[in-house]
Amino acid sequence: MRRFVIAAVSVAAALTLVAPGTAQASTGDQNLAPNPSFERVPGGALACWELVGPSASKARFYLTRDTHTGSAAIRVDGRAGLAGEIAPTQRQRSGCATPVTAGSSYVVSVWYRSTVPVHFRLTLHSTTGTAWQPWAEGPASGPTGGTWTKATMTTPLVPEGGDFLSVGIAFPAKGMIIADDLSVIAASQGPLLAPTFPATDTLVTNEYAYWNPQATDAHRSADWEMTSGSLFSRGGRGFTGAIDDRAPNATSTSGTNSAVFRLNTKRADFSDVRVGFDLTMQGFGSTPSTPAQAWDGVHIWLRYQSEESLYYASVARRDGAVVVKKKCPGGPSNGGTYVTLASRSTGGPIPLGVPTPVAASVVTNADGTVSIAASLNGVEIITARDTGVGCAAITGPGAVGIRGDNAAFEFSGFQVTA
Repeated sequence: MRRFVIAAVSVAAALTLVAPGTAQASTGDQNLAPNPSFERVPGGALACWELVGPSASKARFYLTRDTHTGSAAIRVDGRAGLAGEIAPTQRQRSGCATPVTAGSSYVVSVWYRSTVPVHFRLTLHSTTGTAWQPWAEGPASGPTGGTWTKATMTTPLVPEGGDFLSVGIAFPAKGMIIADDLSVIAASQGPLLAPTFPATDTLVTNEYAYWNPQATDAHRSADWEMTSGSLFSRGGRGFTGAIDDRAPNATSTSGTNSAVFRLNTKRADFSDVRVGFDLTMQGFGSTPSTPAQAWDGVHIWLRYQSEESLYYASVARRDGAVVVKKKCPGGPSNGGTYVTLASRSTGGPIPLGVPTPVAASVVTNADGTVSIAASLNGVEIITARDTGVGCAAITGPGAVGIRGDNAAFEFSGFQVTA
């Protein structure tokens, strides 16, 4: 693999230099990445970063004053005809790689602009076995055009012996990227995601926004997207609105279609996580196109890869059952087939009008199986272990979210934690 290091930068003399230093692991939301904003250019050479990839020597890699913050960012200009990927990457040496701790996971993010999709490529150093080896990759994000966008991923748990991480920002070598303000923060220091809702009653987003990406009148959310239904805020809580099967317009005044409520996070890098929130059921219903079913209710999505590949835990069904299912690609249910992994009756649905803490978690085990658990009121009700029944266990990261069927409900305190 070819490597190219910025050795002399024409704009370096105009940059504001900051004192060199090596990040040390600590408490608090400290950025552990050395030279994360590309401001250190001692002797005119960018500290701790190099361009990696088979076409690295054929691309332009330089500093720019077109920044997200501060006085410097990195820019890479590929060109048409170049194959494969290239990646500005932390150098794999002391003082340049990011220190990590075995058993912890980390939130990696960077602000960028690009003409092509971008994703993280992570390499891990270990005191056991091979010193440096490929470890994890994040989902693709972008392209963004001229808009600064934040790409984020959450790493798996660092395995035993892992002590340093090298972050690469990978993209097709024919494209262009400007990157700034890299961040590597221990995920255990707070929620991975904790979206809030406005205190005013308003539409947050709906399926119209998803299916009409170019519409200028759409209501879009930085955290959520919907393939079906409408999401409102009501008194600072998420709300389905009235249950009907009418397609919503831009403002959901023509209908909500929340009889089929499908809400997922825009972030799709959640691996071993717990998803929890306070759920207030308002009631169950039905429509001409969605007759009442025993499985109507509220379900928590985990490792949502697509409409055809996901896990979910039913926490508020009409029949009172708590169920863990997997959806496998191919089949009659919107392109997939549901496989029941575990089921338990609780004797009846959760009370209406009462906030009830609900949660579900997912983790990949050392043998490649996946464990899923669901809890109500802080008590674990059911666990399941996916050994590959129906299709392979879903071990890759994905989005999380909430599915509703013929159910009107509010939710608050939504958090994703490692």
